[in-house]
Amino acid sequence: MRSPKANTGSTGSTRNNTLTGEADDPAVAQLGQSVGSEDGFAKGHITVRMYRDILGDCFLLRFPDGEKTVHMLIDFGILQGMPKAKERARRIMTDIVSVTDVIDILVVTHEHVDHLSGFYHARDIFDPVKVKELWLAWTEDPRDDQANRLRQGRKTAMALLEKSYNAFAARGFAQEADLEEDQGEDGGKHTSPLDGLRNVMSFSGIGPSSLGSTANATTAGILDTLKAKAQSVRLPRTRAGRFCARRSFLRQNLCDGPTARRRSAA
Repeated sequence: MRSPKANTGSTGSTRNNTLTGEADDPAVAQLGQSVGSEDGFAKGHITVRMYRDILGDCFLLRFPDGEKTVHMLIDFGILQGMPKAKERARRIMTDIVSVTDVIDILVVTHEHVDHLSGFYHARDIFDPVKVKELWLAWTEDPRDDQANRLRQGRKTAMALLEKSYNAFAARGFAQEADLEEDQGEDGGKHTSPLDGLRNVMSFSGIGPSSLGSTANATTAGILDTLKAKAQSVRLPRTRAGRFCARRSFLRQNLCDGPTARRRSAA
């Protein structure tokens, strides 16, 4: 089997980013172009769309598997506190569905807002998209005792943080935005215990900086929704995260290659 070509293109002209309208750097623009293909994808090539301006992660990969094209989406999240996060997420998902309405492999690396929030913000756009396989980390494996302990510990810690936040708020502690702009004796701004708690809680989509008021708006809720949506859920065989997919291209290049064999022997 001939190895697929990396999609580096051959033109150096500057083009505008489809999401921001800003001009791409010519060197960067090259990576998404290919002769005879408007969107940078040509048969036999591997294409990666890396969505920027989100301070999170979202990658759309396309690669050949015989006569078929496999679409892999890795994460879809925007960092909490980013301005116009919902608008950004909806633009990105609109771009993704313009490419394909079938995600062969959806990879969720871990349960944080900056890797999952887009699925909530753009849920109506994503809803018609078919997801064949959902790949999760070993930490989501219910058969792994250590993973179960970690998940339970995280759940307990988040509940304690939320309880602490509510207790501080009930005692009259203000958030940093509510404090006066005057400075303390050390010259720094006054801060509140609520700020640190809120920031940590927001990684799980809970608390006052949450994505929404329902359980589906938390990272755990988003992950549960994705599990229900996917036709199948795959977990790594080892905690190193080694997947052995059925597809010939993935098997040859990701699972059965020399690197994988070395890892297996280690």
